[in-house]
Amino acid sequence: MSVFFIGLAAFVFGWIGIVPMNYFGRIKILACSHGAIVLFHTLSAIFAYYESYSLMFASIFCFALSFALGANNVGFFYIGEVCVDQAMGVVLGALWGTEIVMSFLVSFMIDSALGVHWTFGIYAILNVLVTIYVLLLKETKGKSPSELANLYVPGKKIVSVQPKGIELE
Repeated sequence: MSVFFIGLAAFVFGWIGIVPMNYFGRIKILACSHGAIVLFHTLSAIFAYYESYSLMFASIFCFALSFALGANNVGFFYIGEVCVDQAMGVVLGALWGTEIVMSFLVSFMIDSALGVHWTFGIYAILNVLVTIYVLLLKETKGKSPSELANLYVPGKKIVSVQPKGIELE
């Protein structure tokens, strides 16, 4: 039953998570979301170690909400804003590939010598690295299509983005 509540909350907050993008920058939302994920994974690890399963469930629930409100939605919007179609396919393939690998590994990690607490600890450490990476990204909120097209382009600048193609300087 607890998995049902986590799934339902993630679904609801996934829709609600679109709202903050109107008020805050993408990078701020991603950084706060991943920072909260680090906190809740760390708390899950601590509560698992001390066998406080009710608190561990609460921290997993808060992790799901943090992910749904931030990284889940904003990550896809950010990718769409900064990538050309071909690059977006590669990035999304890597993103979903990582999700699939993590989904398969988590059960093995929990059942191994790592146990629940070290599994969540490893995920917390990985999300510290993700948070640092997110802070290195450039903000896209409020930028025009041509500004977005030039955000990560070295050298020649893109003058305009038209349905017929991209015009270079």
